[in-house]
Order: sequence, then structure tokens, then C-alpha cells
Amino acid sequence: MLLKGLGAFNTTISFSLLATLSLLAVLLPPILHPGRTGMSPSRFTAFAVLFGLSSGAVLGLEPVLVSLVCGGTNNNHFGQFGQYFGTLYTLISLASISGIPIGSHLINACGGMYWGLAVFVGVSFGVGMLGLLVVRHRSVLVNQTGGG
Repeated sequence: MLLKGLGAFNTTISFSLLATLSLLAVLLPPILHPGRTGMSPSRFTAFAVLFGLSSGAVLGLEPVLVSLVCGGTNNNHFGQFGQYFGTLYTLISLASISGIPIGSHLINACGGMYWGLAVFVGVSFGVGMLGLLVVRHRSVLVNQTGGG
């Protein structure tokens, strides 16, 4: 229902913003100030629900976004869907492979605390959201001009 009303790009951008905020506003303060704010069970549950919902929605909407970028309802470019989708997941796999050692080094660099990792993932989601904004803007321009 949300996807139909807002559109795929706007929905994904909204959930990317929610994931970024849940990491930087809900998870990060108790990591930085454990004595003052603390990670209460209710705060942890709120983070798990917000981040799980938002990151899962972003991952689930990727095929929809790829289909919109490679033609959407215009069937003459729809044959490229497999190529675009394969390229997307090749890039995602490279990010996943490099993310584990990066996370390990960030935890070691922060003295065993997870604040560096939380900032890195939050900023990564924010950068991804900015990328979605650029792609949405470019796809709107292409659709308005009627060309590629």
C-alpha cells in the first residue's frame, strides 16, 4: 500500500532515512555514553524493530527499483533486467565481502567499542539514500524528456 501511494523510489528513500536515523539516533548514543543513556531493553527492541523493518524494506525493493531503471512499463528495455540485477548484486557482494574486515578494523581502532562501526553503517545508509535521490532525479528527467 505504501509503495503504491508514494512510489518505489520515495518509499525506498524513506526507509533508507529511517535506517540511518535508527542507527545514528537510537543505537549510537548508548554506545557513546553507556553510563548516561544506557542500552535499555526497550531501546534495543525499538532499534531492532526500526532497523529490521527499514533495512529489510530497502533490500526487498531493490528488484522493483532495478526494473524501473531498466524500462519499467516500457518493455523494449525490460530484457536488460537480468544484466542490471546481476550487476547490482555483484556490487553488493563486493561491499559485503569488504564490510567484514572494515568492521573488524573499526572495532579494533575504537578500543573494542562499536561506535565506529555504527557511524560507518549509518553514514553508508545515508550515502546510499543520496544515491537513490540522484537516480530518482535522473530517471524523472529521462522520463520527462522521453529519451535516454
